[in-house]
Amino acid sequence: MTGIMDVSKTVNGAKGECYVTLDGNRYNFAHVTKIETKFDNNNQEVKLLGETSIKNKLGQVKNTGTATFYYNTSILRKVQQKYQDTGVSTRFEIVIVNNDPDSTAGTQISSYQGCLLSSGTYAKLDTGSTVMDEDVDFTFEKVQYAESFTDPSLG
Repeated sequence: MTGIMDVSKTVNGAKGECYVTLDGNRYNFAHVTKIETKFDNNNQEVKLLGETSIKNKLGQVKNTGTATFYYNTSILRKVQQKYQDTGVSTRFEIVIVNNDPDSTAGTQISSYQGCLLSSGTYAKLDTGSTVMDEDVDFTFEKVQYAESFTDPSLG
């Protein structure tokens, strides 16, 4: 038998939710059009006597994310303004829920703690856009999974 994935395991990218908890307030970020979190492992080379190949040891991890939103809220701009005015940074949590009821992969709920803004937009105008959007970059300290997709090789 060949290894062909069951198409019912695919997940529709628009079927989900995104929440941001900031200063004790939880916001439904339904205006997000795309969000992605990534990790970059800082692998260190290790050279050993008697070995012809270089080995690698996992070092520290850098967690980053990027999001695209419809340009219709000032919530994150106010976070940046608070830092500008007071010098106090505001960390926040992002929860991403992947939940496609038509997929047999199930639901994945991931939570990103200790988020800090890296870059964003203060304001914009665009005569060529009927619907404007904006990009935001952020870092985070920790990821946790409250729920995970089922193993695609099962069932």
